[in-house]
Amino acid sequence: MNRVVASSLFAIALLGLSGCKHVVNSEIVAKYRAAGGGDPDGATSQQIGVWLSQKEHEDVRKDLTPPCEARRRTAPADWMNSDEGRICTGVAQANLFAATKINRKGPAF
Repeated sequence: MNRVVASSLFAIALLGLSGCKHVVNSEIVAKYRAAGGGDPDGATSQQIGVWLSQKEHEDVRKDLTPPCEARRRTAPADWMNSDEGRICTGVAQANLFAATKINRKGPAF
């Protein structure tokens, strides 16, 4: 009897842990992994944003910005919990704090 209860609890626990939604054949996830970002399943959007905000990953962030913005417009409500959603949230966070060029031409105040 204990073995049956333990097996049932183990099965329920596995179902509970499988709450993360994976996006199959996502261009965004493929580009992120190809750039060396690793498996987005084990990282939060904040961790992904920190990685993308590093100077050496600036090109990856710029490359992922247009597809993320396009996907965000048509994404379902639970998209933010997917691998693709966490990567795009990290891209948006990194873009917010990205260094920008200041135009120094013109009159000084």
